[in-house]
Amino acid sequence: MISWNNVILGTVVSGLVITQAAHAQLQQPIQLAQENLTGQCRQVKQNSPIYEMRGSSDAIRTLPQGTRVLLDEPGVIAERIYITLPNVISGFIDPNNLTDCGLDLSDTPTAAPQSTPPDNNSICINSRVSSTEGLTIWSLPSSSPEVPKVDRVYPAERISIIGEPFFNQQTGTEWLQITHPLSGWIENGVPNTAQVNTSPCNSL
Repeated sequence: MISWNNVILGTVVSGLVITQAAHAQLQQPIQLAQENLTGQCRQVKQNSPIYEMRGSSDAIRTLPQGTRVLLDEPGVIAERIYITLPNVISGFIDPNNLTDCGLDLSDTPTAAPQSTPPDNNSICINSRVSSTEGLTIWSLPSSSPEVPKVDRVYPAERISIIGEPFFNQQTGTEWLQITHPLSGWIENGVPNTAQVNTSPCNSL
């Protein structure tokens, strides 16, 4: 039974008497449970830098549009979230540059790849590569289905290499970053066995 003291001190809402204590509880903000994002798939909406540290301003690599990554922490902290591309790279990225993996980005404009003319020290694709299938140029040093393909190169085609090779410890394969005929990465094979896909052009 409600006492007259509570009625006097309470609030009437739609014919119901609400005491001061209950009224105070109604004023408290509702706390919603935050979804754990760990393990969810996202894809990069546009060419986006990835950082080694959450607060760093120096990018360790740029992920190209369409790259699929896995979120590797429960949620966004300080406007960045930790992501991983298995066996390739991991780091922090701006979550605003990510979208659902199921979204079609084919109509989204992106920067055209820059082609650098080859110099005298360029090397060529050798005959280990099929003349009909060619060698895929990847946007990152990985042939995972999450990584977008750029194009292909073929035997005797001249390429220009920049930077240091990327060595995949799991597969033992070496990757080369190229700037010509298009920017991207090619799988060079297993250098320890001399089974590689490139040779000096003057030796072909």
